[in-house]
Amino acid sequence: PIGGPKVAEIGPKATAYKHRDAKWILHYKHQWRPGDAQAFTVMMAHHANLVRDLDTALPCAAFYNYLDNTLSCAADNDAWLAAHFSDVPRMKQIKTENDPSGLFRSRL
Repeated sequence: PIGGPKVAEIGPKATAYKHRDAKWILHYKHQWRPGDAQAFTVMMAHHANLVRDLDTALPCAAFYNYLDNTLSCAADNDAWLAAHFSDVPRMKQIKTENDPSGLFRSRL
């Protein structure tokens, strides 16, 4: 797994990050000149197609530091949260208990 045996010793629900058994992490990087709207449009379409095609062969899982608000495998907000985090009900409970007025915005 990524990070070696010490990372794998931590259970998948011990922290918010559940993908401790991952063998690979894919990192996408698209680059264009600032202000080039056409290149931006082309790159974003390329990214959407790439992710959509990879989603047919890979699990719907994501690393929060590589945030992608357009995960094609996540049909709704709960699926998006489940793709990123280990115990979404627990996180929602913690958010509700510690931020009852919703001061800190999040997808929870």
